[in-house]
Amino acid sequence: MHPRNLYRQQAPNFRQLAAKYEDFRKFTSFAPSGHVRLNFYDPEAVRCLATTLLKEDFKLDVHLPSDALVPRIPARLNYILLIEDLLKSSGLATDVSGIDIGTGPSCIYPMLGSRQCGWNFLATEIDEASYNIASSNVQKNGLQDKIIVFPAQDGYILRDIMTTYRDANFTFTMCNPPFFDKDECESRFVPDSDADFKNTPGESAGSPSQRRRWGPASATKAKSKELYVSGGEVAFIERIIKESIIYQHRIKLFTTLVGKKKSLTPLKQILDDIDHVSFASHMILTGKTARWVLVWTFDPNVKVRTDMIVRPFTVPPVAHSPSAAFKKVCDFGGITLSKPINDAFFGYVDADCLKFRPWTFKPPIHVDADESPPLKRSRPSTMSIGILAKFNDDADAGNLCVAGDENTVDVDAESGEVGIQCCMSTISYRTDRKRYRFVAIPTAFDKINIEIQPSNEPGLRYFESTFRYADRNRSVFMDPNVATKCFVSSDPSHASRASDFWTGKGSL
Repeated sequence: MHPRNLYRQQAPNFRQLAAKYEDFRKFTSFAPSGHVRLNFYDPEAVRCLATTLLKEDFKLDVHLPSDALVPRIPARLNYILLIEDLLKSSGLATDVSGIDIGTGPSCIYPMLGSRQCGWNFLATEIDEASYNIASSNVQKNGLQDKIIVFPAQDGYILRDIMTTYRDANFTFTMCNPPFFDKDECESRFVPDSDADFKNTPGESAGSPSQRRRWGPASATKAKSKELYVSGGEVAFIERIIKESIIYQHRIKLFTTLVGKKKSLTPLKQILDDIDHVSFASHMILTGKTARWVLVWTFDPNVKVRTDMIVRPFTVPPVAHSPSAAFKKVCDFGGITLSKPINDAFFGYVDADCLKFRPWTFKPPIHVDADESPPLKRSRPSTMSIGILAKFNDDADAGNLCVAGDENTVDVDAESGEVGIQCCMSTISYRTDRKRYRFVAIPTAFDKINIEIQPSNEPGLRYFESTFRYADRNRSVFMDPNVATKCFVSSDPSHASRASDFWTGKGSL
C-alpha cells in the first residue's frame, strides 16, 4: 500500500464498526478466537463494508447499487495518493482539476479526491442509470461545487469534454477501464439475475491454465460495461493515448489504471512510438492484489516518477544561450530534442545507438622516443584510466556516435606516440523499447539538469559520452577565432576568457 494510505497504518476494526453501525453488524460474526469477522463471499457484505468505511473514515454517504461494481476503498485511495505524489513533485499541487473517465455510480475517485485532497473534478459516465446515481451521490454529500458529472457519449473519450469546456485546462486524467474483452469476461464471470455478471469467490473458474490459481477472495457483481470492452483494456487505453496527443496542451498529466501486467508491454510500445512524451508505470499493491498505473505527459516540466535521476551538466559558452550549445551537442551526437516548453526539453537516444561493445583502452604504453611503439589492440574493460581520446571524422561503421571511431590517444611528449587500433562490434540483443528518454531543464546561465528514469540509464551513459567528447573538442562546435564575437555575457571580462577557453589556454 501507499505509505500515506491510512489502511496501511491500521486495518479496519470490524468490532468497532459493528458496534457503531447496525447495518454493518448484521453481516458480521464471531470467530472461535473471539475476533469479529466478515463474510467476503457475500456481495452485500462487501458492499456494506465499502459504504461503512466511506462514512467512518471520509464522512461520505454513498449509495452503491446492487448491480454495479463495489469500489475497494484502500485500492482506490492508493491511486489517488500516487497522483498526489506526482503532482507535488511537479509543482502542481495547488488549484488541481482532474478528469475521471468512467466514474461509475459510486463516483468514488472524484469524491475521495475532493474530500482527501481538495481537488476539483469533471467525472464522465456513459451509462444513464450510473450517471443519475453518481449525480445524486455528489449532491447528497454537498460536493456539487467541486465535482461535475458529465453525461459522456459512447464514442470519443475526451473530445466531448474538451469541446464542451473549450476554455478549461486540466491538471490530470484518471481512469479505471474495463479490464477484459468479452470472451475473457465470460470465462471469468457467470451471469447473474441482479447484475449482468458475478464472480465465484473461493473457486477457480475459466480455462485449465486459469484454474491453477486460487479464485477471488471477495464477491463481485458488475454491469457488462464495467467489466469488458471490445479489445480489452489495451484497446481502450490506446484510444485514450491517441486522444491525449490531440489535447496534450490542455492536460498536464495522463494516467490510467492497468489491471493486467501483460498489458503494460503493448501500451508502452504504443507510447514509445510517440515523439516527445515521457511515460512510466507504477505498481500499487493492496493486500495480495496488484494493479499498475500507467502515466504519461507531453510537458517536460511534469514528472512521471518521484525518483528521477538528476545529472547536472555545464554547457560550453556559444552564441545566444546555453540552450543553443546544448542543441549543438545533441545534434552532434544524434540525440533528438523537442521544442522547448517553458525552457525545458524532451530528448531521446535511439536504442540502436547503444548496440555496441563498450571498448576502452589499455593504460598508455611508455616507450623511448627513438623506439617505434608497437600496435596495440584495445580490449573490453570497465576500468577508467583517465586518458584523452580523439575521434576521427570518418564514416566507418560501428561508431560510438556520429563523430567517428576512437583511434588515437594523446600521451606525454617524452613517451612518444602510441598507435591504438580500436573497433566496436555490434551486439544483437532483444529490447522492448526504441528510445531512451530524458528531460533537459536549464537551471542557470551555463547549467542544465538532465533528468532520467532509472530504466533509462543506458541512454544517460550515451549522452554523457557525447557530452564528454564535446567538452574536450570545443572546435567542433565553434571557430575559436570568432569566440569573442559570438559569446554573449553580462560580464565584459568573460569575452577574453571565452576565447582562451575555446583555444585551450584557460578556463572559465
